[in-house]
Amino acid sequence: MGDRWVGYQVGDPEYRRILVALFMAGFATFAQLYSAQALMPLISTSLEITADTAGLSISMATGGLGASVLIWASLADRYGRTAVMKSSAVLAAIIGLAIPFLPTWNAILTFRLFEGMALGALPALAMAYLGEEIHPRYLAIVAGTYVSGNTIGGLSGRILGGLVGDWVGWRAGLFVVSCACALAAVAFLIVTPKPRGFVPTSRRTNPGPSVASRLAESLSIPKLWAVYGTGFLGMGAFVSMYSYLGYELNDEFGLPTAVTSLIFVVYLVGTVASRFAGKLAFLWGSRRVISGGFALMCLGGSLTLVPLLPVVLIGLVVFTYGFFSVNPIASALTARLTRHARAQASAFYQLCYYAGSALIGWLVGVLLVYSGWTTAVLGILVSSFVGLVIAYVFLRNLPHSAATSQIPTIHPPIH
Repeated sequence: MGDRWVGYQVGDPEYRRILVALFMAGFATFAQLYSAQALMPLISTSLEITADTAGLSISMATGGLGASVLIWASLADRYGRTAVMKSSAVLAAIIGLAIPFLPTWNAILTFRLFEGMALGALPALAMAYLGEEIHPRYLAIVAGTYVSGNTIGGLSGRILGGLVGDWVGWRAGLFVVSCACALAAVAFLIVTPKPRGFVPTSRRTNPGPSVASRLAESLSIPKLWAVYGTGFLGMGAFVSMYSYLGYELNDEFGLPTAVTSLIFVVYLVGTVASRFAGKLAFLWGSRRVISGGFALMCLGGSLTLVPLLPVVLIGLVVFTYGFFSVNPIASALTARLTRHARAQASAFYQLCYYAGSALIGWLVGVLLVYSGWTTAVLGILVSSFVGLVIAYVFLRNLPHSAATSQIPTIHPPIH
């Protein structure tokens, strides 16, 4: 490797260990975070609560995650990224295993908040960790593995939870997913190699710019606020669609939870969409791609109002494709629009991203309960349209590197 550390490369044992470790960590994080989403109709029936109240199981977890990312980032600067991510994984696994046995809904919601906060370390730190430990030539490959773990984890948590929940009960569904996540977390603890590319500030002689100055920079750039807004609105609309469409499929089309949980397979469209979005951003610029993604979300959301199951599913595919066109490009802009505060800008993006999931996700549930599916979809469409307007109006005249650089599919997915 030479005297100057350049990162692990293909062929290094540590390279393979990081591949496995980040896949496992991504799986554990997002399977746990969204395990309750497919179970919401069952929870509503079992506990005799409304859809918006059941939706708090997602809002509390994602809100807790969003609120914690800056805290985890600060702790990692001081104590090291791997130490913080490992602590987070253990804490989240313990909380997740306890949740199915809690007696009351309020207790479950409280623990879901704590669970989300515990899960915040990986989204906050994973890309920075990879940037420090992996050779730049192979960073996109390893990041892709991490993203795959996120996606497969999110899918598995929803589908496995939905299938088990429909057959045995929603508590059993949550417990099975939590057990799988605990095993993945243990694998992450065992496999992750000792870090070489990062020195905690507690051991540095020159720690560089203060956290306060970097936070100030990440809040002083107007275009970043527009990017934060697109994350808030896009994720809010996206999570709302997937949280509450199951109720419509149950009530309008008579589909059981075991079947409706399979709609999350549509997430795989995101793999294609995010890769293609990066190529389009290179050709057309980030503003057009983000605006176009929101336009597709509006179109797809509108199609879910048609009372024909094939049309609803087509609308869901279009809607999903649109979101996965927005998210990777917007999150990449957080690194390209600031020089010294990339970690803080990324953390703020994720804070807004998950805050949108928590707040808009709950509000759309209220619309569903009091006015029905049509009004809920209108709420989703308003969120998507406002995101389109923000992107089109406020992301004009981006710096050349931000507008046209090839953007890899590295983003905080989902989920």
